[in-house]
Amino acid sequence: MNLILLDLEWNGDYSRKAHGYFNEIIEIGAVKLNDALETIDRFHVVMKPVVSRRLTGIVKELTSITKEELDTDGITFNEAVALLREWIDGESAV
Repeated sequence: MNLILLDLEWNGDYSRKAHGYFNEIIEIGAVKLNDALETIDRFHVVMKPVVSRRLTGIVKELTSITKEELDTDGITFNEAVALLREWIDGESAV
């Protein structure tokens, strides 16, 4: 059985669309470990923010993610989750 460890990075900002503060996932990182807790694979993807397109200063500082990176490499949340599921699929994982 494999163990999947996820790390999510969020951007939180005021959104007129949401009529308040809104948190949105902008990055998924994951590591797949075997029974001996050895790393057997890694996963990483960034997502373009949809609700609040402005990255807050604290998010930039903590993550080193840039708006340019999200604009260039970012995909939709649905695409990111599909890739993550594909990466996990076929394995006995928790």
